[in-house]
Amino acid sequence: RGGLIEKEGTIPEGYKCDVIISEWMGYCLLYESMLFSVLHARDKYLRPGGCVMPDVARIHVAGCGEASVGSGFWDDVEGFSMRTVGKKLLERELRSQAHVVDVSGAWVNTSDAVVTEFDLCKVTADEVRSFSSEFELTQATGQGKIPALVVWFDTLFSARHCKTEEVVLTTSPREDKTHWAQTLLVLPEPVSALDREEALLCRMTFQQHSEDYRGLQIVLEYGTSRAKDGTYPHAAQFELV
Repeated sequence: RGGLIEKEGTIPEGYKCDVIISEWMGYCLLYESMLFSVLHARDKYLRPGGCVMPDVARIHVAGCGEASVGSGFWDDVEGFSMRTVGKKLLERELRSQAHVVDVSGAWVNTSDAVVTEFDLCKVTADEVRSFSSEFELTQATGQGKIPALVVWFDTLFSARHCKTEEVVLTTSPREDKTHWAQTLLVLPEPVSALDREEALLCRMTFQQHSEDYRGLQIVLEYGTSRAKDGTYPHAAQFELV
């Protein structure tokens, strides 16, 4: 039968299954809010001991260098380099808007961090709808400013259900391009290059969009230091709609 799985009558009353397999992932993993349908199906139709596949999802983040906010067109305009113009135009376009683009692994100029990991056999809808995570990013010497962060995700068929070999499906900028690309968050002002003693300290909050239930709002608080009261010196909000 066709229809939303949340709608009564779409699935016969009393139906139970052993395995739920779904390609529910959206941009930045959670855009489109399709995971809520999978969790509804899990809670209502999956037999005890059954499995959801993939069964683990992770969101990753890293810093990007200035090439991530550049534009190839402006590198050579009738023989003239206008990279500064292109950079400013693209920064204005992307700021406050989470932007889905193909990010080159060569642009990544910090360490990676895991923002969150979901056990899809156990996570609740409320835990997906809004969550925060603190993390830090570091740099090797000479890697330059950090004008943007890049977000991507993995989904896993873990050893819990795949006894012979764990399978990881990734949208990492260091791997082959995928339909999901990556999500670029351009900072209001670039963070200066970090020295060996510094780290970029961040708190990132994901929440379902307040006006568009399929959309995402991402709040980023950050700085190379943190106040005694636990606050961060800088903040930015991004939307994916």
